Amino acid sequence: IRLYRTKSSTRSLATFLSVLVGATIISFGIAIDTMTNPMAPTVFTPLMIVALSALFIMPSMLNCAISGALSIAYAACALAFKDPYVAQFDTLSAIAALVFSVCVTHIVMQYRLVLFEAKMHFQELSMRDDLSKVFNKRALLSLARDYFENAEGHAPCTLIFIDIDDLKSINDVHGHMVGDSALRIVSEILRSNFRSTDIVGRFGGDEFIVFIPGPVSEAALKSKMGRIQAELTAKSQEKLGLSTTISAGAVITQQGLPEVTELIKMADAALYQSKHGGKNRIT
Repeated sequence: IRLYRTKSSTRSLATFLSVLVGATIISFGIAIDTMTNPMAPTVFTPLMIVALSALFIMPSMLNCAISGALSIAYAACALAFKDPYVAQFDTLSAIAALVFSVCVTHIVMQYRLVLFEAKMHFQELSMRDDLSKVFNKRALLSLARDYFENAEGHAPCTLIFIDIDDLKSINDVHGHMVGDSALRIVSEILRSNFRSTDIVGRFGGDEFIVFIPGPVSEAALKSKMGRIQAELTAKSQEKLGLSTTISAGAVITQQGLPEVTELIKMADAALYQSKHGGKNRIT
């Protein structure tokens, strides 16, 4: 299954090998059933035609087409080499095998689809932070590293390190439930203001990171962060009854392949300047 879900060239190879092996095995079954004893009814071939649908991973239409072709080939060989009465029985067996094969193909493909969806669901859960629903630290770093590994020659990007101002004081004064609500509001605003291709993650505690693949201008970034800060202040005042702000440090790279941890260090240093410059700002 893992082989079939990788690159298209690998999928084509897997399909070709499945067709080759399945057709070869059933061809031997046809030869045994039709040529060893012309008076004996079929034994192997119908079972193998049905088993083909469950054992080999192929697109359902291709699977049905191969089962149909093999059933026709078997019926033709039975009529050519076997006693007429036995050949009629074998032909009916081949038709029944084809019908069962189509049903098994449908059931197996539905089962594999359910398994695949469950796997994707749990994989998605493993990549998300429970509270904020953005990417967790491990997934964030992994996705950022993938971007650098897949880039050829240069990898322009932007990394923003964001910290909620005075979250500890909010927890101490208003309680951790309010602090958690503040975290959720920040994550919702970040997700709604950045593209689906941008990577928004919770780095830990009150810290978030936004990784933006591709070129970004400093003016556009400052404008976006200004809108985010204004929206956060308004929403937190409305929902929590207090004014929540964020400080941020950003690093913009236009070329080269920096290590993601180096970008984080640089953005963290910029965040430190924002914190000590009065908070509620971006550096």
